[in-house]
Amino acid sequence: MKQIANGLVVWNEEEIIKREALVQRLVVAVKNTLYDINPAIQVFRIEAPCLIPQDWAIGHLPVYKIDTRYALRGESTKGTYWVQDQFQYKLPICLYQVNKSFRDEKSEAIRISHHRYREFWQIEFQLFYSPDTKADYHKLFVEKFKDKGFGVPVELAIKDLPPYSLKTTDLEINNVEVASLSNRTDYKVPVFEMSFGLDRLISLI
Repeated sequence: MKQIANGLVVWNEEEIIKREALVQRLVVAVKNTLYDINPAIQVFRIEAPCLIPQDWAIGHLPVYKIDTRYALRGESTKGTYWVQDQFQYKLPICLYQVNKSFRDEKSEAIRISHHRYREFWQIEFQLFYSPDTKADYHKLFVEKFKDKGFGVPVELAIKDLPPYSLKTTDLEINNVEVASLSNRTDYKVPVFEMSFGLDRLISLI
């Protein structure tokens, strides 16, 4: 990836092919891990808009506000929540998106050498499950996924948790976070989120 402006990069064809292959590897790895934990889990891909209502963007992320109505999403989660609200898929269900996210980071934080960008590619899986489920999806997923080559698990201290999370485990490569696995509390049923930064993974694996 080549930086053309502060926090903006260009992908060449070889990198795009590598990214698309990585997406397929991740989908297979995550699906197989979830099916190994619970064969009843359905997993499929959706797409929601990158341009979102501004009230969806309220929260911990530094989003780009376009006007009084819309913003560019900082993550795909809210769109995935909306899809589940509309279609009410039977639990447990895992929906995932592959697309760009956008962050209005402070300029001093945007350095390609630190793998921080203003727009970047993510693949985010949201596993919706019943509150009375006995399976500890977070623990089981980390145990079964840690040897698949996508980073070393590092559990975050309580003081470092995102505001929506009860528990978060990062996956790190060379001390750089490439994925975040979180028990989210900002939906009406429990959600286990598996969020991977494709730009960082391409740079590091």
